[in-house]
Amino acid sequence: ETGRALFEESLELLRARGDTANVARALFNLGASALELGQHDVAGGHSRAAPKTVAALPREGSEATP
Repeated sequence: ETGRALFEESLELLRARGDTANVARALFNLGASALELGQHDVAGGHSRAAPKTVAALPREGSEATP
């Protein structure tokens, strides 16, 4: 439970910084911790959000948007 709170805090800070790659990592970590706690519906939400976040990242060779 403490780990989940830290992952949530980290997610907020990463979003505030615009660190999309690590937002995806934090979402994955939140999903994994929810799964460990038996919160399957919560885990599924985070697990579905992580790939969408990764998909929004600029691809190598493409121009990054500000």
